[in-house]
Amino acid sequence: MMDVLPDRQEFPTWVEASYVAKRYSEMLDQGRAAVVEALAILTDPATYPAVFHCAAGKDRTGILSALVLGLLGAADESIVADYALSGGAMIRFLEWLRAEYPDAKEELERSSAAIVSAEPETMALFLARFRSTHGSFDAYAASLGMGEAATGLRAVLLEA
Repeated sequence: MMDVLPDRQEFPTWVEASYVAKRYSEMLDQGRAAVVEALAILTDPATYPAVFHCAAGKDRTGILSALVLGLLGAADESIVADYALSGGAMIRFLEWLRAEYPDAKEELERSSAAIVSAEPETMALFLARFRSTHGSFDAYAASLGMGEAATGLRAVLLEA
């Protein structure tokens, strides 16, 4: 969804829900090809079981998770709650980084707030922006040429 991770100088702003939600929207727009590829893979029953993740598993993964959950018909409240679960995982990830890279202690401390931040408000703002721009998850998928994504995901991920 993006070729380059944010500059370390940007990290202090990655704790502000409105800033992060805006960046998520930008990543979604810039990463259309990656989203198409991910949806194509995830709608193919032959690819299961499947796992998707990014470097840390919160931002790009959170965006794709929101799309998948939205296409499955999950309520926004459920998508927000799912995203917020990343906070605990990010705390454990930061602890692992500190243990694994003790020489990077100063850098990790400067970046720690951005690393662990997974505020529900961020995802709620992203979803509001998403709906304002795209209308619905189905409309977004259709704009990517993936109009059958919801049907495909439901067929492989939901039980009747």
